[in-house]
Amino acid sequence: MADSVRRILEEMVPELDALEQVGYFSKAEVRSIAQRRQDYEYALQRRLPDKSDFLRSIAFEVSLERLRALRKQERNITASRKKTTLTDYCIIRRTHKLYERMLRKFKGDLALWSDWIQFCGSCRSSKQMSKVLTRMMQLFPTEAAVWVHAAAWEL
Repeated sequence: MADSVRRILEEMVPELDALEQVGYFSKAEVRSIAQRRQDYEYALQRRLPDKSDFLRSIAFEVSLERLRALRKQERNITASRKKTTLTDYCIIRRTHKLYERMLRKFKGDLALWSDWIQFCGSCRSSKQMSKVLTRMMQLFPTEAAVWVHAAAWEL
């Protein structure tokens, strides 16, 4: 368990370094973020993780993304050449991965799928939204609301 948590944390190092270098977070804040993520990962790596563990971790990442966006606006941080950089999407990408991990364990919970769809809409992840809706239609073929939402999205 500790090896997999360590591997996941090591994969986060480049994005945390980028967040610090651009100026979104200080060194102490990056350490705090890494510690909180480590705590959440240990909770998620348990033998039987609970939905609440995943939801707490997702809530932390969503609030972290809100803080990053707020600081970007306050500090007037702009990307060079107006391209998206790692700092613009790393937290959102991590949140999507958390949703994927959660829904691998709790496939039948339609409310969790709906939360993921709302997150995709709020962060404008159109490709991910299409993938999520496709998976939902496969898992819930008799749910009319899923089909209606998918049709509305594709139109």
